[in-house]
Amino acid sequence: MKIAILLGVFPAISETFILNQITGLIQRGHDVDIYARVPREEGKLHSDINEYDLLEKVSYIREPRNIFQRLVEIPGYLVKSRFNRELIKSLNVLKHREALTGQLFYAGLGFLDKKYDVVHCHYGPNGNLAANLKKIGIIKSKIITTFHGYDLRMALDKGSHIYRDLKEIGDRFIAISEWTKDKLLRLGFTPEKIKVLPNGINLDLYKRAKLELRYQPNPIKIVTIARLSEEKGIDLAIKAVAQLKYEYDRQIQYHIIGDGQLKPSLIDLAGKHNLNVIFHGFKTQEEIARGLKNYHIYLLPSRAEVLPTVLMEAQATGLPIVASDVGAVNEMVTNQEGFQGFACHPSASSFACSINSIISIWKHWKDFGTNNRKFAYQNYDSEKINEALIKIYEEA
Repeated sequence: MKIAILLGVFPAISETFILNQITGLIQRGHDVDIYARVPREEGKLHSDINEYDLLEKVSYIREPRNIFQRLVEIPGYLVKSRFNRELIKSLNVLKHREALTGQLFYAGLGFLDKKYDVVHCHYGPNGNLAANLKKIGIIKSKIITTFHGYDLRMALDKGSHIYRDLKEIGDRFIAISEWTKDKLLRLGFTPEKIKVLPNGINLDLYKRAKLELRYQPNPIKIVTIARLSEEKGIDLAIKAVAQLKYEYDRQIQYHIIGDGQLKPSLIDLAGKHNLNVIFHGFKTQEEIARGLKNYHIYLLPSRAEVLPTVLMEAQATGLPIVASDVGAVNEMVTNQEGFQGFACHPSASSFACSINSIISIWKHWKDFGTNNRKFAYQNYDSEKINEALIKIYEEA
């Protein structure tokens, strides 16, 4: 098949689930083009970006923010397109909200005269964009949209009307969890068009990551992988580690993998409590897979999540887990595969209590690892998930 992937950002080091999907489609012989709004300059790239020459496959939809620049550029593009009827429709501000910013026009330029079997959009707003391009006749293929998290929270906050065109025109909607499916149903999406398919990880990277813990470690190394933003709750995690130090007299090292605008304030918070907190910055998925086995407990302190990939990676490594009970996290941690960890209220005291509970039963950590790895291999193998994704394409 000829497939277009429509994204907000590419490459994004945190969205390994999308990268694994793209490379999985290419491995299976499909022709993939990538459309993104912006690149994200993070200094590091996953090795698959270069291995599959993905930067050569990406086109950026860059509508000028300056209205005067748009007024100068757009007539020239119309002349080059011989006043393409669909492009002219994309400028109708009475029918299309995206016409006001020129977004629909510049996206239309990218897709003009391109023929695809499937346009697969990640996140609802990109699905909206594709639906409107189909409405004016530029896109003629099937539209598949995967909902991940913020896009659902946005609709629950602003109202289901923001996806009115997508609900009508979209061909399939992928929910990455049962929690996601429930929210899509609440927003009025057609049940028959919804398919539940989680994100996946490359399990080959984790096959040798077995933990051999025969004694209670000192210090105990806790790790979190996250952007350093408000919703990721790193401040709650640091306060939890402080409680463990002062209330439980535990020797704790807290390792944070990731970067972001809150880093200076988080460093100050750790210093205020005189804690052993180590900031590692961004790491590739290969570096994460090699390094996770060096820690003892995985902590996910997020205030908002749906189906966090980092939990899949921690499970595949075999780490005991303490995680916020938000989104679909409960589906991942408290399942039928045996005890794997705790899903608790996102607060410093809840995290500290749960971590202390895991520490107190350290002799069972190997059992946690066995249970976690079994669950990850059964549910989040990107090879199996990519096969299921292709079936969704074919069905549509």
